[in-house]
Amino acid sequence: MLTNQNFVKVFFLETHVERISNLQDIKKAELDRETGLFLYEDMTLGRRFEDKCAEMYYRGKMFGFVHLYNGQEAISTGVIGAMKKKHDWFCSTYRDHVHALSAGVPSFEVMSELFGKATGCSKGRGGSMHLFSREHHLLGGYAFIGEGIPVALGAAFSSKYQKEVAGNSNSDAVTAAFFGDGTCNNGQFFECLNMAQLWKLPIIFVVENNKWAIGMAHDRATSNPEIWRKASAFGMHGEEVDGMDVLAVRGAAQRAIERARAGEGPTQGRILSSLLYFILFFFFLMYLVSFLFPLIRFPAPSPGLSLLRNA
Repeated sequence: MLTNQNFVKVFFLETHVERISNLQDIKKAELDRETGLFLYEDMTLGRRFEDKCAEMYYRGKMFGFVHLYNGQEAISTGVIGAMKKKHDWFCSTYRDHVHALSAGVPSFEVMSELFGKATGCSKGRGGSMHLFSREHHLLGGYAFIGEGIPVALGAAFSSKYQKEVAGNSNSDAVTAAFFGDGTCNNGQFFECLNMAQLWKLPIIFVVENNKWAIGMAHDRATSNPEIWRKASAFGMHGEEVDGMDVLAVRGAAQRAIERARAGEGPTQGRILSSLLYFILFFFFLMYLVSFLFPLIRFPAPSPGLSLLRNA
């Protein structure tokens, strides 16, 4: 018997397998035991942290918008874990909790921020979508899609300027800009790709493609769903990676970082992922609507509306 829970699992697995079946063979990162444990610990921290956020939010202890990252931990760990903390720069989205944790922001400060406490990384004034930490080179989360890409571009430009103009030979920082597939139809995305390639800026554009821009399916919103191919229009290297495989993500990140530090310019990576909580919530919402809709008593239409309808 196919229960709702089993249906969610089958839908999730079959969709993911279908999406990664056409991926080319990608060289994965090699790692020792210590690094492997670090990656596992970082992903586990991200998952447990988001689970606790969900619990607190559903219990009414956390207010405002809370966008969870469950199911995408391998992306944050794979990319940020391959970079130099407190040296390289990171720019997030409104789904920024786990990015902050991977960048080294203490979990206590992140959770305090979600509760609006002064001990939070943004002094309790940012909330879920606006985490920031200069100490850990986290350039913030942003409520509107695409907002963080120009900021990340500025950080990358600063690194290049300090090295080539100011003569600082130690300025080899690389910036990672995280954003979703829905952002890739915005003008800022294309403008920043053009400028980054024109000036050979040390930046990595990380597209966390979970196939959904809020409630809009990716294939319905773009003329070319293969986002990584858009990099070729600017002469930029693009790569597609399985976002559920932390070693594949780490390997792609290492190659992009190496190119950036060598002065070869930016890389755009399209990382396929799945938002577990979105799928579960979607089916829960469908069940809730189907259960409550027959019980709703709609008010009678006003005379004005009746006249308009008859007209």
